[in-house]
Amino acid sequence: MAALLAHDYRDRWENDKTNVRVRGREVFRQFVTLTIGRTDSGIRPAGSLWILSEKIHVRGIGTPLAIHARDRVNSLAAPFETTWRQRGWKPWDWELTNVDHSELQIE
Repeated sequence: MAALLAHDYRDRWENDKTNVRVRGREVFRQFVTLTIGRTDSGIRPAGSLWILSEKIHVRGIGTPLAIHARDRVNSLAAPFETTWRQRGWKPWDWELTNVDHSELQIE
């Protein structure tokens, strides 16, 4: 996952690439089993970037923190919006610059 994050990644929860890696590792290690699914809602251009909207579905078991994270993500009605930028000329060479969700509060 770290390889997909842009060096200048930023989100509205004040995360940068380093924070996402550290916090993501902490949350994911709370799970004994974890499956993340997604349903595309659409994609749209935003200048040189592309925004992908998708509903995320989490299945898994683990600690109380894992269960809380799973249930919170699954309760969100609107899709997540991930912003991507193409790094180079290769069609598969994309990096994640931002993740957003209007309903999600992270403290």
